[in-house]
Amino acid sequence: AVAGGLSSLSTNPAGLAAARHPQLDTLFTSGVLDDAFGFLAWAQPLPLGTVAAGLSYYDAGKVDLHFTGGGSQTRNAQRDFVGHLAWGVPFPGGLSVGATGKYYRFELAQEARAAGFAGDIGAQWTTPLKGLSLGAVLQNAGPGVKFEIESDPLPLTTRGGASWSWAS
Repeated sequence: AVAGGLSSLSTNPAGLAAARHPQLDTLFTSGVLDDAFGFLAWAQPLPLGTVAAGLSYYDAGKVDLHFTGGGSQTRNAQRDFVGHLAWGVPFPGGLSVGATGKYYRFELAQEARAAGFAGDIGAQWTTPLKGLSLGAVLQNAGPGVKFEIESDPLPLTTRGGASWSWAS
């Protein structure tokens, strides 16, 4: 329910509508188990809302594989990429809506791969009650992830929230 500009890209794309100037967001974290996560995104306000694009990256590090025939190999455990393209639009009456299209590519042990598309859609409303905002989002709508034979559903998620600002 908090309109956060570019920081809303992965939570509720309607919050992008709050961006008043171009924004750049970067993040890189490296874990103790040799894993790493990175994120790079840009938001650009336009006359008809805010457009944003981003890339998320996850690397789970290395894994040692021991085969039944006696051989072994060290491989990349998991590498995931997700590209985001989003648009947030403000409307009269304190309403904003947004949508995100996502392309993903997952790889496990340099052997199994999956790729596909998903989408998010959200809304936020700054209510007439001073300081109160409401938000809702549907995330990861799309076909299942198929590595080899069977498909597994994406983690379809719905969220709702409210925020109160004492400063408003």
